[in-house]
Amino acid sequence: LSRTWRRRLEASFAGEPQFETSLTAVHLFPDSASATPADPAPFRALSSTVQARFRVDHMYGGEFTQFVPHLTLGPRSQVTSERLNAVERALPFAFQVTGVELWGQRARRWEHIETFRLGPSTGT
Repeated sequence: LSRTWRRRLEASFAGEPQFETSLTAVHLFPDSASATPADPAPFRALSSTVQARFRVDHMYGGEFTQFVPHLTLGPRSQVTSERLNAVERALPFAFQVTGVELWGQRARRWEHIETFRLGPSTGT
């Protein structure tokens, strides 16, 4: 990711407000277990903003038809039912979203590339 693209992303996200959310459910993807938010709309809005501003037609190389906001708990093969039950008992988990993390795949592994701060909260 070039310096120019990093600056463009940084400016785009700085124009989007921070928001409160909560994780309320466990979701099982084919390869992973995740916790999902009660309201996916703010996350989808951020994704749509990036797609529109940077003319991205297919997120994740077109592999998925819909963006599913989530917090990955781990590979499905390694997340036991006991761990899933423990996560479910800890829900809902409320927090403030203050930034966006950019991740990419390298050698079939996900790697954190950069974190971009969101702008100030609108207070709503």
